[in-house]
Amino acid sequence: MKKITSMKILSLEMENFRNHTENERFELGDMTFISGHNGTGKTTMAHAICYVLYGVNYYGLQKIERIINEKANSVKVKLEFMDQDGEVHTLIRARKADKGTLLLDGYSVTNEEIEQNFCDKRLFLSMFNPSYLVETLGEKGRELVLKYLAPIAPETVIEKLPSFSAVLNNISFKENSPDLLIQSFRDGIRRAEQQIDVLSGNIQSIKENSATAKQKLDALYADKRSTEAQIQKLELKQFEGIDVEELSFEKDLIMDKLSEGKNAETSERAKLEEKLGAVLNRKYESQFTKPIAEAKAEYDSYVKQYNSLLERCKKVKVGMKCPTCFTEITESNIGSVQGEMKKSLKELLDLANGAAARGREAVELDNKSKATFEQNKKDDAEKLKQQIAELEQGTAKVDASSLRRELEEVGHKITYGNLSEAEVSQLNDLKATLVGIAAEIKTLEEMCDDKKIKDAINQQASFEEQIEQNTIKINAVKEYISKRTELMTASLKMPNVTIRLEEVFRTTGEVKNVFKFDYKGRDYNTLSLSEKTLAGVEIAAMVRKICSIDCPICVDNTESIAAFNNVPMPTQTILLKFIKGQPLTVQSRNNLQVVNGAELKKAS
Repeated sequence: MKKITSMKILSLEMENFRNHTENERFELGDMTFISGHNGTGKTTMAHAICYVLYGVNYYGLQKIERIINEKANSVKVKLEFMDQDGEVHTLIRARKADKGTLLLDGYSVTNEEIEQNFCDKRLFLSMFNPSYLVETLGEKGRELVLKYLAPIAPETVIEKLPSFSAVLNNISFKENSPDLLIQSFRDGIRRAEQQIDVLSGNIQSIKENSATAKQKLDALYADKRSTEAQIQKLELKQFEGIDVEELSFEKDLIMDKLSEGKNAETSERAKLEEKLGAVLNRKYESQFTKPIAEAKAEYDSYVKQYNSLLERCKKVKVGMKCPTCFTEITESNIGSVQGEMKKSLKELLDLANGAAARGREAVELDNKSKATFEQNKKDDAEKLKQQIAELEQGTAKVDASSLRRELEEVGHKITYGNLSEAEVSQLNDLKATLVGIAAEIKTLEEMCDDKKIKDAINQQASFEEQIEQNTIKINAVKEYISKRTELMTASLKMPNVTIRLEEVFRTTGEVKNVFKFDYKGRDYNTLSLSEKTLAGVEIAAMVRKICSIDCPICVDNTESIAAFNNVPMPTQTILLKFIKGQPLTVQSRNNLQVVNGAELKKAS
């Protein structure tokens, strides 16, 4: 079906829809006036139009129990409308118990197909119901509007801000959004301020500690000299008359004797175990995964096409359009049309069988390949295990207990020398104490260094420079946001309504996405009912403009409106008006010049 860009509703037929228990039909024109007392069914007609198109009511709610008449178990709504080429279409949505049907020009369709060939449900309701975009969608409407706005390149925005171009040209707007950039710059300022506070405290602390550090150094130097003398005395005694080099050579000889019996076995066994591990870790990698998946995808696609065409072929009859070529079916050509359909069905069936055969063949080859791989893996592993077992059986065992005792005695001499265990412990403690004294001396010497104070002052200056630069960037990005919003919303100009998509909060400087409307300088939420209705008519016109769809508009509560503003109206306008004591009345007119003129007066 072709894309519908214009809709004019010709008639609306309802059965068991809310308070319409009998089958009722209403004709609609370019201008349709629907009036009556409360409960007579004015808004019901608006609900019915939304229901037959999208399965929801005038406010976008999808609750079937509020749509079907409470005394019935089925509902049916039929809509006839004309598209932009003057072609008339019929859309029927019916539901009985839990089973629903949706027919367009006699063919079964889905809600997704309706949205594809006309427009998104939310987009339609934003044009049909003047209050829907602001009051029902709310913040979600921002995404819907932005979808139809042309993106503004950063270069275009920067070109309009010559006084900020030097700063903005060095900021990457393609990789980061403006609000995230501002947040990043503010984080940078906050971190710099924290560092300045830390440095200020450090400078004061350095000055105070430096004075006491010089007093402690003299005592520490004396402790260091005393400890070094004690260490030297013990170290001289430890190896006096002992040839440490000869003992080390003796130790190496003993260790060689212990290891020579095991080296050959260990090396050969390690190689065999490494090979066995590699064999056991082999993974089967199929070469047929892709062909199998491709064959299945082709098969599923052909089966889906076949079932869809078969369902449509069952419904073919004289007076309908061919589901494949959209030719009008007559008594004279119905035979040839059915023949072409059968031919198409056979072609799809043959293609599906071919894809299935290819898939089966690929699976069979894959199974054979995997079986061969597993058998080879098993044979290789058994062979290596046998070689390891044979190596273990032929290895001579070495008795090394005496060699280990000799090694322990030599090691004790190398470690302790002429010292007792208590003296060795004392030596280790003195060395640890010396390390602590040296570390404390180094710390105090650094505290006495005036260079640390100079470095801290220089770091403070560097962080202050960062704060200044980030502040300049924040101001530049705020100007960028303001100008980009101005350029982006140029196509959203309305006579009395303005739209806000972004705001910079004065208290925090944070940029936030918003979706707000003002009417004659006042926030939408503060308006009266009539002012909200007038603002909604302008907003609906704005939506029609950005999506280029001529969609009907249905305005409720028109009894509170004296006259519409100077707003371009669609081809079809539906006005709902409360009149006390009057039954439901539907009046329609066609070809009224005032519909698209300067002013549309209140219906009398």
